[in-house]
Amino acid sequence: MDNAKMGELIRDSRKEKGLTQKDIAEKLGITDRAVSKWERGICAPDIAYIEELAEMLGLTVAELIAGQRMEQPPAQEVESAIKETITYSQNEMKSKRKAASKRTWIAVGILLVLAIAITIGVLWYQGVFYKIGTYPSPDGKTITTVYSRMLSRGKAPSNDGFTLSDEGYYRGRHGYGEAEFRGLWWSPNSCYQVVSMDTEDGIWLALTDYTRNIGTNLTNRLERTLYECEFFADVPYDEEGWKPLITFEFLQWSEADPEVMQVYFCYTDKNGQFQEGYMWYDYETAEASGHMRLKQGEKESDPFYDLINDLMS
Repeated sequence: MDNAKMGELIRDSRKEKGLTQKDIAEKLGITDRAVSKWERGICAPDIAYIEELAEMLGLTVAELIAGQRMEQPPAQEVESAIKETITYSQNEMKSKRKAASKRTWIAVGILLVLAIAITIGVLWYQGVFYKIGTYPSPDGKTITTVYSRMLSRGKAPSNDGFTLSDEGYYRGRHGYGEAEFRGLWWSPNSCYQVVSMDTEDGIWLALTDYTRNIGTNLTNRLERTLYECEFFADVPYDEEGWKPLITFEFLQWSEADPEVMQVYFCYTDKNGQFQEGYMWYDYETAEASGHMRLKQGEKESDPFYDLINDLMS
């Protein structure tokens, strides 16, 4: 196929028919720039346009392909064979394009499924599906996110504890193993954070001191402080003689003094009587004040203890 000869024939035949490049382009559904390229011999018409283009120009398909008019028109069998070949080629091209399109969509679908699976895996690994809630500091500079799983680098999330993740002014992550999250409270000055959790030994309190970047076992500090007060002289030790049997729960921070917190306590005294009350505790001085015993008697019959337990759980 000689592109130059075909282009010259297209141009001459078009002019003989009184057609413009735009007329041909509109009928074929293409641009007039494409017709111009044909006539200049830059490229040949797509096989899909050969038969219709020949008819528009008053040519046979054989003449258009040959790029010249023939003194004797080709035999009908030859012209039919050429048209059948063109039709076959067009169908083959459509079939291949359809197959290629199908393979493309299948590949896109597989990639999409893989992308979704990878995204879900990454989110699961990061603990997004185990997010309990967020706790912004009063000054808004730090946000603590709580996850109901232990999250560690290089390890899958485990369900034997929970994790706190700080973002913003303070950044970091720390987990509490073999415990269940109960509550979290920022101090008014955004310097301290108390966390309450359920453990095998009961309710446990932990405090993070952001000004010093240290973590503190608040329950142990409260126990040591109370055992120095005569008010709690009737609290028994456990069977091993060293671990105090006092249960604490955080109530609130003091608005007037950001290092002071109000704590609920309960225990069974040496006489087997259930005791409960609350006090104010200064974290910086480790001193307790404002002790108040609410009620003595049976634990099950005390509504205040049940109320506190319901609020914290």
